[in-house]
Amino acid sequence: MIIKTTRKPSEGMTLKPLSMAEEIARIDKMRDDCIQARVIKFGETPEQAANAYDDIIQTAAIIALPHVMKRAIAILKALK
Repeated sequence: MIIKTTRKPSEGMTLKPLSMAEEIARIDKMRDDCIQARVIKFGETPEQAANAYDDIIQTAAIIALPHVMKRAIAILKALK
């Protein structure tokens, strides 16, 4: 579950858990914003920008995978 922080003037920081639908909508909006920025900044077509964005995300996931696996193994060992 992803937790989003919101600030209210009288309360300081509060935590609000997002539903799965809210999280998916947030990720989709972020993807659309990034694609639109690539179209404007680099003059790419929307299809080229979408392909480039997806390639960047896949590369980041591949790079992060060993760290995530090490962390998962450490958690599993701690649970024994």
